Amino acid sequence: MKRKIINGIVLSIGGLLVSAVAALAGGIVLPLAAQADTETSTAPAISAIAASPSDTGAVVTWTTDQPSNSQVAYGTTTPYNTFSSLDTSEVTSHSLSLAALLPGTLYHFQVMSENASSSLATSSDQTFLTTGAAASTATTTTATSSMPVISNILANPSGTNVLITWMTDQPATSQVLWGTTPSYGAATVVDSNLVTNHSMTVTDLSPNTDYHFQVLSGTNPGIASSSDQTFLSAMGTTTATSTPASSTEPVISGIVITPTDTGATVMWTTDENADSQVAWGISANNYTASTTKDTNQVMSHSVGLTGLTPNTTYHLQVWSMDGSGNTMHSTDQMFMTTQTSTTTPPTTPDLTTLQNEITDLQNRVTTLEHEIQALLGGGGTGGGGTGTTTPPQNQGPASIDQNGQTFSAGGSIDFGGRNFKHEENVTVTMNGTTVAMAHADNGGNFSTGSLSLPTAPGTYTYHFAGQNGDSVDATITLH
Repeated sequence: MKRKIINGIVLSIGGLLVSAVAALAGGIVLPLAAQADTETSTAPAISAIAASPSDTGAVVTWTTDQPSNSQVAYGTTTPYNTFSSLDTSEVTSHSLSLAALLPGTLYHFQVMSENASSSLATSSDQTFLTTGAAASTATTTTATSSMPVISNILANPSGTNVLITWMTDQPATSQVLWGTTPSYGAATVVDSNLVTNHSMTVTDLSPNTDYHFQVLSGTNPGIASSSDQTFLSAMGTTTATSTPASSTEPVISGIVITPTDTGATVMWTTDENADSQVAWGISANNYTASTTKDTNQVMSHSVGLTGLTPNTTYHLQVWSMDGSGNTMHSTDQMFMTTQTSTTTPPTTPDLTTLQNEITDLQNRVTTLEHEIQALLGGGGTGGGGTGTTTPPQNQGPASIDQNGQTFSAGGSIDFGGRNFKHEENVTVTMNGTTVAMAHADNGGNFSTGSLSLPTAPGTYTYHFAGQNGDSVDATITLH
């Protein structure tokens, strides 16, 4: 055995494995000579670490590139306080079961594999959440009953790296599995911070290569995984016979945003040929959507956004990558979509209505003039309706000033009569019904005073009959 455990602690010092000798007083330890290594002295390469938790346990799996043994260190914190039993089988596909765990609890773990040459490999810190409800205390928050929902997955390659972002509907951990096939084969270190906006960077990619990836986010009661995603890594440097690759990122300038109700056109320029892409969202530097990358290498860029909400503030960032894989992101930009009016837009004023209102006012002025003249005339001794001296006899046929005019239904009217017999009484009727009585002055003029008009629009005829034989009709229109 090339590895020993002292109270659950694995020791490896200077290539020699150390174990406790129970028979020695004072806990003295003696080195065990390492076996002669006729095989590789390179430590195994660990990859594809995965954990499948249950309420009180978990199965941890991983792979190595050479046969080696298996062990897991784990606990609710780091450093780890518990170790699994050492499985001495020399394998490349490893699987160990952990038991007696607490339900609904976040655990940290580390996998370890040692080959026949005593070369030991250890993984970085990983995490998983056991299923089931956590033991409640006075200060414990009740765990959510559903796994996170993953959405808005974006991959933004740059040089030999790629920035992968996504969102969850509840705070959760972050991890990315990746590789050149859907089997992946590599994984980032688990970020155990519980967040809803996730961001992880994968490094050391091969240029211009198709990659597959899957994002993982865990919280009680389990770990959610996305479907398989793909991206194309950035192009590498050109060959010696090609044009020398640019070593600087494109310079972005002249950003112009033209919004509509449900979209926007984004334009910008770069100082060298580059592709075009826009990421956007409703919060600054928290972009939840992006356009499909336009791979055309241009200096004048134009990208359309669709599916936006009217009258809403949006933030965006433009991205451009040149042919050498140099990527530049703009600063955060802000715009507001326009609002479709939900009310009827103002129309051209109704000239007929305005004219009718003006006529109404003119009629009222005329009526006031009549009343004033009647007062000044002293009941038949003064002037007529125009303020001039009224001749003692009629000057023409009897008439009504308002004949043929238009008024507002439900309003009022003050009829003014002209050229009736002087000092005679005038009866005003409509459809045979008396509606008013008036008295012509010494000039044969009169005012009926304010009369209420019918409330229904239409044409109405009023009949004016003087006691001395004068008679005339006046027809008005109500609207």
